[in-house]
Parts: sequence; C-alpha cells; structure tokens
Amino acid sequence: MSTTRYCEAGEHFVGRPLSVDGVLLRDNQVLLIRRGSEPEKGKWALPGGHVDFDETVEQAIARELKEEVGIDTPKLHFVGIFSRPERSEQQTITMAFWCDSWAGEIQAGDDASAFCWYNIGKLPQDLAFDHALLIAEALNAYQVSLDELSDKKQKQA
Repeated sequence: MSTTRYCEAGEHFVGRPLSVDGVLLRDNQVLLIRRGSEPEKGKWALPGGHVDFDETVEQAIARELKEEVGIDTPKLHFVGIFSRPERSEQQTITMAFWCDSWAGEIQAGDDASAFCWYNIGKLPQDLAFDHALLIAEALNAYQVSLDELSDKKQKQA
C-alpha cells in the first residue's frame, strides 16, 4: 500500500530523504564514527549525511567525509543504493561509497564525537541503522575490485 504525503499546507509532495555514507577501508579495518547527534546518537556509524539541495551525491559524500573525519577522497567507488523503508525512522534512502585512499589526517568533527578503526571481523554491536549491511556490501565490492586489479596485472605480465 502506497501513501502519498504532503506538507501541512497540502501543496507540496514530501518525499523520502537522501543520504550518503562512506566506507573507509585500511588493513582489514573499517572506520566508524560515534554519532554525536540524533538519530541514533551514541551509536557507531559510517561517516555520512544528507545530500543538500543543489548538490550531487558525489559532492555530498566528499563534503560529509571532509566535515565528519577531515579527509579528502580523490577516488570513491560506488557500492549501492539502500532504500528499505525500515532502514531508518525517517525512511532515508542512502547511497554508499567505499575508498581505500585519502588525503589528510583523520579526526572527529561535525556530527562525530569520536572515531575508531574496527577490525572487519569484530564490528561493534551498537552499529547505527543498517550500516553492517552497507559494510558487507562495500567489502564485496572492494574484493571484486582487488580481483579485477589482480587479473589485469596478470594479463599484462
């Protein structure tokens, strides 16, 4: 069953919000931030946030990673779109990206009260939203990328 929602004045359609999340990988670890604000305040999460008006998703993820962890990411790889309505109270649709190289020193900023590198096999139990799924999908995409790179090098040899 579909429900169309309108603002209080009844003039404008109210859609589902769009966000971006970044999966930063290094040495079998993933970077997580502790959320400093609601929703899910205090839980561990991937750095990310909402896409601003007049902003592309690529600009949004670059901005969010700069704001939340202080880095510039020259190359981001698309993971997927996550749109299950129950993934968040606001029914936010997110687009996830992974990267394994960046410029700058990682530091907690903006909505992040702290950050920590977690071993991929030992993620915290208090992950926000469906970020365990996003991490799993990013790891799959990362492995495919590594396999393709390895195949390419073997063909060149």
